[in-house]
Amino acid sequence: MGENFHAEGRSYNNIALIGFMGVGKSTCGKLLARKLDFQFFDTDTMISEETGCSIPEIFRYHGEEGFRQMERRVVQEKIPLMNRCVIATGGGLGANLEYLESLKRNCFVVHLWLSPEGIYDRVKRHKGRPLLETADPMARIRELFEKRISVYRHADAEVSTLNRPVKRIVFQIMLSYQSLKRKTNEFGIIETPRENQGTSC
Repeated sequence: MGENFHAEGRSYNNIALIGFMGVGKSTCGKLLARKLDFQFFDTDTMISEETGCSIPEIFRYHGEEGFRQMERRVVQEKIPLMNRCVIATGGGLGANLEYLESLKRNCFVVHLWLSPEGIYDRVKRHKGRPLLETADPMARIRELFEKRISVYRHADAEVSTLNRPVKRIVFQIMLSYQSLKRKTNEFGIIETPRENQGTSC
């Protein structure tokens, strides 16, 4: 996979993982990067390193809007300069259609899907999730999920992480990426099939 490839005015030299918090973007992204010999980046980590603040601190001092502006700079200024990278994005980044369209100009975008119940089960014991600092985190997850899912599904591919080991998820992403590359090179068209939700191997 050493060569670069483009189609329909888009570059597919990077892979961006989008989806709700807790679906496994960073965990899967790190293994995927190792398998492809790509570099790995996490947009939340990039923002934290640039500002010297944790994500909860950024929300506390700058608010959600301030954080989203920082995400905008990452998407519009930094990601276009990347090559052969796997990028795990924050949960809200891939749910913003403007940011997602910018991502798609520079990346093959994969939505990692998990049910709201599965998300809650993964994040309920973890602190540092500013958007879930509420009396009813499950209700908040459902609310955000319903708002975001239609935008997430503008991704090039969707892979379920429900009841699946990380290696299997990464394998599915690699198959979708290689399929896209093959169809792009042979036919100049993009027809990446979308995986059914909740499918388990």
